[in-house]
Amino acid sequence: MSIIPKVIITFISLSIFSCISLGNLTDAGSIQRVLDKDKHYFLESQKEIKAGATKIDALSKYVKSLRNINTDNCPRNFRYAFLEHVQAWENIIHQMKEKESSTFKSFFVGLFALFVGQPQFAIGVFLNELQEDGVDTSKIFTTWNQVEIEALKYDVQIGDN
Repeated sequence: MSIIPKVIITFISLSIFSCISLGNLTDAGSIQRVLDKDKHYFLESQKEIKAGATKIDALSKYVKSLRNINTDNCPRNFRYAFLEHVQAWENIIHQMKEKESSTFKSFFVGLFALFVGQPQFAIGVFLNELQEDGVDTSKIFTTWNQVEIEALKYDVQIGDN
């Protein structure tokens, strides 16, 4: 066997490996941008609440902003997981509006935990209050966990960046 076929095979193998590796890096960057925007929009909603906006209004704006994040460059499974999470928050808003309860006082503590990598810790208080008001919050945990799982497949760490 001549050296030329070996060189060609080696070149093709390296090209395929490079494409796979670069694809994963591109996917990771796209996922990170989505998560960074998510965090930014949350922090904006927190500022609005501090400035006097109702929690329902601030959360509605937050979720509308999430809905507008372009996930086209993210892997399909991540896009689906993120969309399901946004839909879970939309459902929470719908339930909150139906209940129109004034007991949503732990909004900051609970939601901020989503962005420091410990959603089960602080968000529990907020979600427990919603549950006491008859709002089903179970999808928030399951959908966020799926977002984390999909992000980790591309070595994207969720937490304090």
